[in-house]
Amino acid sequence: MLYKRKLASALENCRDRFGAFDHAHVGDLARYREALAFAFGLPAAELADRLKGKESPGALPSEEFGRSTGIRVPFGTGWRNHREAREWALEHIRGVTTLAVDGSQIQPSKDYSIPVGAIQIGWFENPHLQGQPYVKDVALEVLLPEDLGAPRPDVGAFSELAVDRRRFCGEIAKMTEYMGRCSGQEPRPIVFLDGTLVVSFVANLPESEARPYVDAVIDLLRTSEARRVPVVAYIDTSYARDLVTMLSTLIGIPPSQRVTDAQVLNTRAMVWGDRTQALVCARGDILRLYADPGSGQDFTREVCCVYLKTSAAGPPARIDFPRWILREGLLDYVMNVVRSEAIIGGGYPYCLETADAVAVLSVEDRAVFYQVLQDFSSKQGLSLRVAPKPASKRRRRV
Repeated sequence: MLYKRKLASALENCRDRFGAFDHAHVGDLARYREALAFAFGLPAAELADRLKGKESPGALPSEEFGRSTGIRVPFGTGWRNHREAREWALEHIRGVTTLAVDGSQIQPSKDYSIPVGAIQIGWFENPHLQGQPYVKDVALEVLLPEDLGAPRPDVGAFSELAVDRRRFCGEIAKMTEYMGRCSGQEPRPIVFLDGTLVVSFVANLPESEARPYVDAVIDLLRTSEARRVPVVAYIDTSYARDLVTMLSTLIGIPPSQRVTDAQVLNTRAMVWGDRTQALVCARGDILRLYADPGSGQDFTREVCCVYLKTSAAGPPARIDFPRWILREGLLDYVMNVVRSEAIIGGGYPYCLETADAVAVLSVEDRAVFYQVLQDFSSKQGLSLRVAPKPASKRRRRV
């Protein structure tokens, strides 16, 4: 139980520290916004020259640089009410098939003598055409001890990474399988991933454990380009600092861990539907592994991003996408589909919202999973034992 009075007292004790953090954050934001205006006011050649030779500049200007004044690319369309906005969205997404994929998992529990986990990949395929049905479906996979790898001595149990990895790779596999089926379709379908194409969340893992994530993304990038099917990775609340790192490198501002790209870009000048110019991701951590020695292809500078304002109040969302989309002049088409999905979803892409609802495994689902597992084990004569403590907790909380 949380005691509100004790929490209020603890927060009061931290008041000065909160104030100091806020003051420093406001100062850092102001410096980075000044640097942003300076950097994107430079001629394209000069900005590129200043960043030339930098090993890890965070981001680089793309082919779009110089086509608009500043980093902001105005949307330039407005509506009087939400009905008009929905009409615009339906017009721009009509006939465009979108596929959104998401996943959920059940980690193996130390409370059971046999470690068993599960992953569920859900997808939502919507043709956005009257008379053609949408598809909502899932694929469920049970993971046995041999699927989970050896127990980790540092955590004393089977690693959760094995389940995370199977789920991530399962999501990517579903996307690439779909791209193979819909290649050549017009209007071009668009595939949505809830996440990022720059898997920095595995940068601190040993390369042997990070490699499956990287290889899955490389396969996605390669398939997207080969099949000419756009893929967008949508990050609703991004803490990325690619642009911040670029500005720090360019201007010489001391790096700040308090400031993110989305915060720097979230000004009154950026209104709903506006986006940034495309940036080329140039991080120095995980992207070094994006060169594929097997095929000779190098994807280290083949992931781009834009920040897109999809809500009136919040900071812009980050959208990752393969660079070939920009080279082929498809970015505006793709962004209009993303805007349409955001309008239909009330600020968040409806297709991703639906895929999440299809895939998610709730607390109740997990309880059902273990109950069915126990019933199955009993029928099969398996020696599945449950530790007394969790069994007691479940009885008391029913």
